Amino acid sequence: MSGLVLPLAVALAAAALLTPAAAAAAAKLGIVDRPGGRKDHAAPVPLLGGGAVLLGALFGAVAAGVSPSVAWIGASTGIVFAVGLADDLRKDSIRPSLRLAVESAAALVAVSLGGLRAGVVPDGAVDAALAAGFLVLAANALNLSDNMNGLAAVLAAAAAGGLAAGASGADPARAAALAATAGAAAGFVPHNYPRARVFLGDAGSLSLGFLVAALALGAGEGTGLPPGRAALAAVVALGIPLADTALVVASRLRRGASVFEGDRRHVSHRLVALGLGRGIAVLVLGAAAVLLGALSVGARAGRILPVALAAAAVAALLAVASRAPEGLDGVGSGDGAAGSGRGGGRYRT
Repeated sequence: MSGLVLPLAVALAAAALLTPAAAAAAAKLGIVDRPGGRKDHAAPVPLLGGGAVLLGALFGAVAAGVSPSVAWIGASTGIVFAVGLADDLRKDSIRPSLRLAVESAAALVAVSLGGLRAGVVPDGAVDAALAAGFLVLAANALNLSDNMNGLAAVLAAAAAGGLAAGASGADPARAAALAATAGAAAGFVPHNYPRARVFLGDAGSLSLGFLVAALALGAGEGTGLPPGRAALAAVVALGIPLADTALVVASRLRRGASVFEGDRRHVSHRLVALGLGRGIAVLVLGAAAVLLGALSVGARAGRILPVALAAAAVAALLAVASRAPEGLDGVGSGDGAAGSGRGGGRYRT
């Protein structure tokens, strides 16, 4: 565990210092998220916060030493960042099919050159395809969770922190990279919560979800870890964005809406509709994410109880959220927050 302190601290400090510079550069270049639609912020908010987070994670990982596999994961994450940045620059005009195709290509790079496997089926090709599919799913799940100030970064930090702790004894290089990712996400939070002075952007939320999932799947490689444990730990740690994605997709399909059209029916919005302020809703979900991150350590060790507790916690959260009233698309900002993630994009919120 002591080997996690340096990458976490370096990444946290780097992201905290780089984020204002990224925000200033975005504002100067006109790379901003403008008000309108379902968005709650009243003035343009700079993007490019995700760039500062990834640079912070890179600095933290380099400080601890980067293995070839981690380097390939970093390169594939860069591809995801690029397509997300193109989406930010083109004002969400990139077709969902194109974006998914690029994300899938990046996932194949991570799987084939980074040596990632899900470890859940004996057939190597099928298992590799499942691993790639999970990376794409995780990237978009965190992207969809970026709908309130601080939420996506907090979820990523909690998941990466728990996964780093679980992998520290078996795979120090991957654990250090996960710790750096957790630190970088945490360093960004003060600039995005409770008032957003900068957003992650699609580039940031997509690449951050992809990075956490890729590092988690790789954490058991070559260490004698029983098949599937690393993947199970990743599912537990990312339980909130994954469950939220399942909820909103099911809701859109049930209403006959496109799964790519945004709405205000996420777990976070449902908590606000039940009476919580936005800031409190983010804290509640953040606390739940920390719990799941801690339980992922036990899941990776093969213990049944942490997995059962994680499933129960997610089920309880969804049960509470399902009690929200109808007409969620009309839910306002709740606590008057100046921003709300990005929320208005065609594939967002």
